[in-house]
Amino acid sequence: MSTPSITVESNRVAFELVDGRLVRLPATYGTFHDETGASLPKCVVFFGPFKKTGKRVEMTRVQRRYFGSDHPAFLAEIPKLKGITGWKVVGKVRQIFYFRRGRIARAGFHHPFASGHEPTLSKTSSLYKLSLGSGCLVDSRGYVFP
Repeated sequence: MSTPSITVESNRVAFELVDGRLVRLPATYGTFHDETGASLPKCVVFFGPFKKTGKRVEMTRVQRRYFGSDHPAFLAEIPKLKGITGWKVVGKVRQIFYFRRGRIARAGFHHPFASGHEPTLSKTSSLYKLSLGSGCLVDSRGYVFP
C-alpha cells in the first residue's frame, strides 16, 4: 500500500506562548504535517487524536528521511483536516516542545521561534493548528524556520 503525504510525526506536544502560558496537548495527540504540501498546506501543522491501524505502508523518501529507512510504518487514521471552520486563536507561540517518532533523532526536542516570527496557535473542537507563515521550513530536521 502506498503512503499518503500526511505524516504523524511526533507526540507529547506543548507550546510556550508569548504571554507565558503553557499549553500541553494530551500525550496521545499526534502532529500531522505534509512537508510536500500535496494534501495540506506545508506551513500549517495540525495536532489531534489519531488511531494506529495494523496496515503496513511503504514510506516516501521524505518520510524515510524523518523516521529512518528501517522504521516500521503503519497507516494511521486521523481526523478530517480540510475545510474545518471555527478556529479560535489561542495565542502566539514562543516555542514548541515535542517528542519525535521514528528511529532517527527519537527524543524530546524544543524549538524557540524568533521574536517577530512567532507562529499562531489556534483551536477548534479537539484539534489544534500551528500557522507558521509563508516561507516556513519544516522537514526531517524539525522546525527549521521560523
